[in-house]
Amino acid sequence: MPKVLLRKIRISDRKYFARWWRDKELLRVTSGMLRKITDYEIDKYFSKILNDKKNLQYMIAVNRKTVGHISLNQRNGDWYETQIVI
Repeated sequence: MPKVLLRKIRISDRKYFARWWRDKELLRVTSGMLRKITDYEIDKYFSKILNDKKNLQYMIAVNRKTVGHISLNQRNGDWYETQIVI
């Protein structure tokens, strides 16, 4: 049976986000954004995720291989939104 693990995001995880944020098909189905993202934008967005104190952000690993990202984001009041990208 596969072992699934959630772990805190580390600085070394930037490479995964860079790959995901440059994947045209993934962007099309998740955000609808189709333009090329710059290294500066990747650094800016990733830094925001790394330093986020309000929301919960974790990497998803299966059998020690990183396969995705999950977040629990607080919206208005007691309302939360979960985002999962695998």
